[in-house]
Amino acid sequence: MEPPVFIPYMRVLGLPFVTTLRGARAAGFRGVEISLLGMSKKAAKDCRRVAQSLGLAAHFHQAWSIDENPTHWFNHLFYWLGCTQPTGYTLAEHLPEDDLPVVVYADRWREVLGHPNRWLQTDSCFNEHLARRITCEDFIKVVHKHSLPVVFDTQHYLEMSFGVSGVEGFPESVSALRDRLIQGWRELGPLVKEIHLCDSNPALGHSAGRNVFLGQGRLPLRDFCRFVKESGWEGAVTPEVSPAHVLGRRRRLEEIRKLALQYFE
Repeated sequence: MEPPVFIPYMRVLGLPFVTTLRGARAAGFRGVEISLLGMSKKAAKDCRRVAQSLGLAAHFHQAWSIDENPTHWFNHLFYWLGCTQPTGYTLAEHLPEDDLPVVVYADRWREVLGHPNRWLQTDSCFNEHLARRITCEDFIKVVHKHSLPVVFDTQHYLEMSFGVSGVEGFPESVSALRDRLIQGWRELGPLVKEIHLCDSNPALGHSAGRNVFLGQGRLPLRDFCRFVKESGWEGAVTPEVSPAHVLGRRRRLEEIRKLALQYFE
């Protein structure tokens, strides 16, 4: 059985929601993951309603404050545009009162206890020293101790696992990347609800090298997905590709979805 494939959506990029979702539905996507960056609670609920009216499943993704995530130039742009959360915010203040799943950052694990629809991503926000607020090792211990749902992001997991804050810090060895992804799946797979399928090309630099088109980076995604399939896992897959690779090109959307499914064959 093929996994349902979701498309990510960020309102701050200026993409019209209805048009984007109609294109995604026509390309065969089954759902949408809606970033809450720059979005009010009311707007989030409106997006949910529109998605469901188009026959698409939906869930949300936590936003952040600039002090939590200052590592990319465009994050500072979002801050100056007023799209980020205020310093010191809580999930209760930020998230819509809704029963839809929400992807949240690993360091917020205390705030997801008792909320089974809040899924912890394999990524942590940063402290004032630009160190992650929770290490990969501690994150794995926490989610197993409390049986917390996880979203496995191939790019963020490698960053968190290798202790780097950019894809340019990845080892050059593809086999080392493959081994680390498979190790991560062995440790977290039984708790994973969703996979964020991301590729990267460290040669392109800190920001441009992230979320390149599937198959055009260096991550051994096909090998990883084959291992995941053999483990018997079932869940949703969200291929995360920079909008620069797909804007205005529906065929590229169709190609992304097909590639994601081919990786699991």
